Amino acid sequence: ASDVYKRQTVYRQLRDDYPEMRAQLDELQRQYEENQAKYKRMKAIIITIGDEILLGQILDTNSQYISRQLTRLGAEVADILSIADQREEIWQWVDYAMKQAELIIVTGGLGPTKDDVTKKVLAEYFDTRLVMNEDVLRWIGKLLENGGMRMNEGNRSQAILPESAKILY
Repeated sequence: ASDVYKRQTVYRQLRDDYPEMRAQLDELQRQYEENQAKYKRMKAIIITIGDEILLGQILDTNSQYISRQLTRLGAEVADILSIADQREEIWQWVDYAMKQAELIIVTGGLGPTKDDVTKKVLAEYFDTRLVMNEDVLRWIGKLLENGGMRMNEGNRSQAILPESAKILY
């Protein structure tokens, strides 16, 4: 009973702390309740993409946070991989993750710079196309507006994502 209590507490905390994610969290909660036994055994791999992580220029706090939340929800985090923003690396490690886990979360490599290849490689790997995600575009706009900034073309390009991707923001 204590694991269920902890998971429900984490769920409520996330829901309160991140109101923009409520619909996604509610859907995950619904899926969890329908398939509780399956989720307890779900194996997850987190892939962080970015040369700045590998060079030590930034700290990978995303993986720490995501891993903690997945563990609290009952998933087994089997691997956390930090890889370069290079086509071959992304392809190789996404392919590895697809063979090893039921849940793969990719973070990073999606900045407004022209050298990021992540979304192009993912679209090719999953045989889908890149499309403007209007929900993500609105979310980016709100973030920028709240920070007193205006959206530019680089920011707009961040909302062009693989059509079949499930976006967590």
